[in-house]
Amino acid sequence: MTTGGIILKKPNSLMQLISYIFLILGPMFIVAGYLNAIGLLATSPNSKGDPAIVFPILGIIIFIFGNTFFFIPWYHQKKRKKLKENGVKIQGTVTKIKLLSYTRWGNQSPYIVSFKYMINDKEYKGKSALLWEKPELCIGDKITVYVKKNYSFADLDIYYGLSFSESRK
Repeated sequence: MTTGGIILKKPNSLMQLISYIFLILGPMFIVAGYLNAIGLLATSPNSKGDPAIVFPILGIIIFIFGNTFFFIPWYHQKKRKKLKENGVKIQGTVTKIKLLSYTRWGNQSPYIVSFKYMINDKEYKGKSALLWEKPELCIGDKITVYVKKNYSFADLDIYYGLSFSESRK
């Protein structure tokens, strides 16, 4: 998706999607405040507060939140990569495949795959990152899950090369 000459990659999480929105809205508020200060953007005489001050402050706050929301998923992605390199491979089972129809990127909506796995007779649950193509999975299919101290993620970025379920062969 292109916005104002900037090419944005598809987000891996809803938080990253929100960060893109905030990273665009923040500067817009700052510009609106500047335009009000130089007289190009008039406001109602009855408005409370000076928009030339309020808009830039609000824009800076929104921009800071956007940066925070951008770097948190980046940090989680680094942890997932490290876990994939050093984690323990176990088998998980797909429990749900959900299309997020109210979340859109261009004209595409992402999917999230929910799964469960067992460690020491205790069941754990997890969810995938946003998947922008329909996963070729069914509920009950086996997937690879990497685990380390209650942190997990499904290996869905490369799942096409894996064997999911012996019963489907």
